[in-house]
Amino acid sequence: MTPRRRTEDLPCPSCASSILRATTLEPGLPAHACAECAGTWIDAEAYRGWLERRRAQPDVTEPAAAPLALADVQHARLCPSCGRVMLRYRVGHGVDFFLDTCGTCNGIWFDREEWAALKARNLHDDLHLIFTEPWQAEKAMTVAGPFLYVADFHEHQVNQVAVLRAAGTNDPLTQVPGSPFRTERPGDLLSLAAFPPATCALATIAARIDVKPGKPKNRIDLATQKRVHVAILTTAALDASAVDPQTVRFGPGAAPPTRRPGPHLEDVNDDGEPDLVLRFQTGATGIRCGDTSVALTGTTFRGDTVEGSNSIRTVGCP
Repeated sequence: MTPRRRTEDLPCPSCASSILRATTLEPGLPAHACAECAGTWIDAEAYRGWLERRRAQPDVTEPAAAPLALADVQHARLCPSCGRVMLRYRVGHGVDFFLDTCGTCNGIWFDREEWAALKARNLHDDLHLIFTEPWQAEKAMTVAGPFLYVADFHEHQVNQVAVLRAAGTNDPLTQVPGSPFRTERPGDLLSLAAFPPATCALATIAARIDVKPGKPKNRIDLATQKRVHVAILTTAALDASAVDPQTVRFGPGAAPPTRRPGPHLEDVNDDGEPDLVLRFQTGATGIRCGDTSVALTGTTFRGDTVEGSNSIRTVGCP
């Protein structure tokens, strides 16, 4: 079981340098909030308890709220409680943004004003349903030749069908110009056709890693017990946020990443893409005097193998 951090040590999933502080989101609903980005973290058990107490009370009419302008964040986040990369689920039902939830501890992260937007639509007491298959089954898919059709349908709204094209097996999907197309038939499109099952073979992905990001000489001081910083870089071949930090091992000693401070996503090479930054105890890496390179292995959450290496220079040798 993945260890959970103490509540006073929860790092902000959005702001790498900020710590979440205890607050109250609703009467009887404790939460942790970031003063910098105004995001909020809710523990799954706390939400369930609040929901049970809310259901036991007489119906309360929520005050009407004006529509909120929200900008959805597109990068992956690490769970502040257990350190795993969180999953993103589309809310739907007239709400355009996504929610981040941890598949291990089931906690939920809200960006600025997202809780208020859900509350304005009376969806804030349906969070336990948003992450289920029936709720997410708002998209019906079918394949015809090289094309993938995705139907997006909501009751009382106009349906749209996005058309995507795949150049070949396992190639990226690209949207056909002019898509999505409006069907002008709101609320009655149930499906287009059955989507045939497909199995993709697991792969071995060559990863670019950077030992001691920002320091080109990559000196490893074997005379100290300082932690070694290593970044798995996002490239065309690998999305670093898809790597499961708990599977990563570094050096001949197969050192696991430290838990405090734990792994986090950060753009270390200023290319606009999030990289996965981990720390390792120097003594556990198995690096010896005279070593000129070091390897890292791990797997993605899908199960693909990740392998990479980087040059180093050892110092502090007897």
